[in-house]
Amino acid sequence: MLETLVERGKVPGLVYVVFDRDATVHSWCGGSVAQDSVFMLSSTTKVITALGVMQLVERGALDLQEPLSKYYPDSPYPQTLKLAHLLSHSGGVPNPLPLRWFHLEREHADHDEARALSRVLAAHPALSFEPGTKYQYSNLGYWLLGFVVEAAADQDLEDYLHAHVRVPLGIQARDLSFSIQDPDTLAVGHQKRSLSGLLLQSLTDRKIWAERSGRWRRLRRLYHDGRAYGGLYANAGALQRVLQDLLRDEPTLLGKRFRDRFFTSQVDDRGRPLGATLGWSEGCLGGKRWVGKPGGGPGFFSNVRIYPAQSRATILLANCTELREKPINKLSDQLDSQFVG
Repeated sequence: MLETLVERGKVPGLVYVVFDRDATVHSWCGGSVAQDSVFMLSSTTKVITALGVMQLVERGALDLQEPLSKYYPDSPYPQTLKLAHLLSHSGGVPNPLPLRWFHLEREHADHDEARALSRVLAAHPALSFEPGTKYQYSNLGYWLLGFVVEAAADQDLEDYLHAHVRVPLGIQARDLSFSIQDPDTLAVGHQKRSLSGLLLQSLTDRKIWAERSGRWRRLRRLYHDGRAYGGLYANAGALQRVLQDLLRDEPTLLGKRFRDRFFTSQVDDRGRPLGATLGWSEGCLGGKRWVGKPGGGPGFFSNVRIYPAQSRATILLANCTELREKPINKLSDQLDSQFVG
């Protein structure tokens, strides 16, 4: 199945890994990428941001019932917007189309993330609904959570990642970072040359697009304007270490009680399921519950899933554009069904 995806030109390159808490069950890579290739994770980043928040809750530095404004005083939103709402996408924070929230690698040194966020908030100063009343996905909400982590921890988000994720698990910066550490290991993003590809190009800044390569259009090396909602770069090995740790009876990154809370289904104010946990989407495959997070953006898509009852997890990384969660989850379903049961 995986070989066919590459051979038929569905993806330029792909990495897929299945593992339990102790060992790799299956690992495959093919096409234009290697096993240690680094990918732009886009929204899969959110599980690492949420992990940082939960670590701070465990240490008593944050309370999820506190208002966002306590840690981000410039918030235009009311005091009723709590950190728990942001984690579970139930706060009513707008979700403007983020297709122009990118800058080139050569522009990164001069990028002011705080100013970029302020501009977006100024353009979207009102909540879409009363916090806690329903689910609405929001990149902007997680962008704000990155600044919450920095305020509560009193350190930059990259420094927090290093001290509380990379060091405890022995992960190198080149394998998991909010910056491009080694351009030679970064997979090249691709977009299929098609009508939908032309539409995407019209909706994005033309500077992000590079040369044509057969049926593909390549993308230049990019950064998201905001790190916490989509700005991580990682390879499968680093993600496997994080997910394996969360599968273990006594995780290093979070105590068992807070790990279980991290995976717990959330409900709205009327007790209706949100279809999300405190940082993960959730679903079922063959009656087996998973918590996971697809991510997609120009040039890349990804997915990570944990099947808690089966103590098994999967990672899917590809270097071509897919912006929609449904086809990413469909591919994960097809692949994971071979190994979860």
